[in-house]
Amino acid sequence: MSTTRKRKHKRSMDKEKYTIVWQECGEGSNFAARFYVPDFTGYLPFFLSGEEVDHLENKESVPLEERHLLFGLLYGWKHNGLFGNNVDKAVGGHLLEILRKGYGHKDFEELILNVACNIREANGSSPSRVVLESGLDIVPESSKIKSDLIMDLWELALAHSSFEKRNACLTEIVKLVRKVSFPEVLSRATEVISYYGLCSIVLLGEKEDVNEYLHSVVFPNLSDPLLKDKVKSLLECKAPNISDLKI
Repeated sequence: MSTTRKRKHKRSMDKEKYTIVWQECGEGSNFAARFYVPDFTGYLPFFLSGEEVDHLENKESVPLEERHLLFGLLYGWKHNGLFGNNVDKAVGGHLLEILRKGYGHKDFEELILNVACNIREANGSSPSRVVLESGLDIVPESSKIKSDLIMDLWELALAHSSFEKRNACLTEIVKLVRKVSFPEVLSRATEVISYYGLCSIVLLGEKEDVNEYLHSVVFPNLSDPLLKDKVKSLLECKAPNISDLKI
């Protein structure tokens, strides 16, 4: 008989709470066969959200579907090493390919962006960030994934009361912006992430990097008059507050 391992339930601000359930697949398991890995023994991750978590907490049955597995695979791929501890990545890659085809996505990049968007809308930027970080492990060259991850990191930086956690998000934004190939990203996203990169550099106090960043990233990519005004205000402000910088 299969058993489950549950992770702590989480809630992202006013979004739906979510959790990962690790469902055991024993030898010859019908459950494993149903989810396309008949010879697999171990645990598969399923991402549950909202009322599904309520049902789980009330010890009520929750039907596990392909969508739960897809979201769970991408959330668990890299987060806290869960995948390495519970599921071989070769199995995970095989399952993701089956699910990608089943959901009609042309490639892994499109699949990852779509899953992250769905999770962001329901559960907030914290879990979608994890999915996108997993995505960069799978498609490391994707500038679109980097762009969406920068957006999530900025939202998390805004939300963090911890100075240390906020700065960790800002530091990651600066690193990612430097790795983005801007022609591959939608023009509006290009402007926004260029601006958030500058905000991050200023908030981190890296004054020596501002001028180079302006010339290499901001000036070539920023055309929106309102954003240009915000850049001007940012550079003139001696002690900018992150809450005033959001677009």
